[in-house]
Amino acid sequence: MGSGWRVERGCASSVLVVVVTFVAYVAAMRGEGHGDGMLYLYNHLVGHRASATHCLAYPIVRLAEWLSQASGIGLYHAAAAGSALGMAIGVGFAHAAWRRLGFGGVEAAGATLVLACCPSVVLYGTVYELHGVFFAFAGASFRVMATYVMRPSAWRAVGMGGCAALSYLAHATGALWLGALVLCGGAAAADRRGGWQALGVEVPRAALALATGVATIFAALALARWNGAIASVANAARVAVSWSDSLPSEFAPAIGHPAGTVWREWLLPFFPVSLLWLAAWRGGRARCLTVALGLSLPVYVGVSWGLLGDIDEEGAYLLPLALPAVWLARTALRGPVPAVIMAASGLAVLPTAWPQRRADTLQTEGAELAELAAGNAIFLMAHHADLEPLLLGAPHAEWFPLRAFTAAKPDAARALEPWTVANLRRMIGEGCDVVITARGRELLRGDWWPENNPGAPVVAETLHRHFRFEDVGGTAIAAYRLVPRRL
Repeated sequence: MGSGWRVERGCASSVLVVVVTFVAYVAAMRGEGHGDGMLYLYNHLVGHRASATHCLAYPIVRLAEWLSQASGIGLYHAAAAGSALGMAIGVGFAHAAWRRLGFGGVEAAGATLVLACCPSVVLYGTVYELHGVFFAFAGASFRVMATYVMRPSAWRAVGMGGCAALSYLAHATGALWLGALVLCGGAAAADRRGGWQALGVEVPRAALALATGVATIFAALALARWNGAIASVANAARVAVSWSDSLPSEFAPAIGHPAGTVWREWLLPFFPVSLLWLAAWRGGRARCLTVALGLSLPVYVGVSWGLLGDIDEEGAYLLPLALPAVWLARTALRGPVPAVIMAASGLAVLPTAWPQRRADTLQTEGAELAELAAGNAIFLMAHHADLEPLLLGAPHAEWFPLRAFTAAKPDAARALEPWTVANLRRMIGEGCDVVITARGRELLRGDWWPENNPGAPVVAETLHRHFRFEDVGGTAIAAYRLVPRRL
């Protein structure tokens, strides 16, 4: 009876952690998207249904769209709430894991507070990004790993590997997390049973966990291909190698020094645990785990450096490593006072590392687009960077993707000219303002992905021949109303 009550109480406290963390993140919402999140949202709205790398990307967006329609809140806010919930669930699973690993109530609460206040964890809990949902999967697999560490067995190794591999569905970096989690789980189990001497026993179980994880990933990919959310290892590799070639030059990643990646993607985003985890070495109780995290970090940093270059992802790829890092830091620095100091240090870094400037700009742009939308405007949008302020300021405004025209081959775009012009004139004649953004004009000039928009020069020539571009922009956003020329 007593042990049953303890389990029940522990579950209830972890659920409470999820609720409190979710409410805190929603209250602190920054009002901006981040990384690929807005791109997938835009692509979904223009008809895309499959991702080359992230199996759950579009199902997550469809779920956010359903929530938006059911609740009446804007699509961006529904998606951002999903991100916040994913991060909160990950934090809740981490709390449950630390209780399973033997932390008392106060110690587990302290570790949870430190994790929830890590700058990168807070950031991805308060913006819309796929990594928010990914962190829920990472937290769940961390909880499964805790059971393995306390009572290692072949079956629990299978569970640990399979659960870690499922995080690949939410984001392709789950493949890295599979290796890191198995390494950390085996090392922690060895620490509990004699340290270095017990590592030999863990090797076969670690191999079993990895084999299970790899098999699970390939099974998930096969299922994703079957249901239309196409993803494959080959596609992922192709995208990783070639994605920068398709970006405009101002966005193409420049390969900087690896030290810059260490600073931008690890030291700053997870301060202070990004340093304090090393203190666990001194105590001697978690040296195998310390080495395991030390081996995982260079792999993660190397992948981030190779894929991102000088692009700042604020620790997105390394998010799951915060779990063992906090574990080690709290193993070395026990008690409520160090926990509060670490949490406060993390929060103090956040506004310095990622100020609100972009979010404030988006809010201003959104307000100006809302004013135009109130005048019965229909927007011609270039891509997801256009859509973000519109979803924030005028989520129910009408808009149309320019790429529906520019993605056509020149001959096809030329054949569509009469239909395009006639429909634009009809909308204007019915009292609508057809507004094209500055980014839309850049798309027409060929500044954005010209190889993917071969019809852009034809569409640009058509619009300039039949319409004048009248400036209706404000202080934050440039926009132009199409005014028909006399026939």
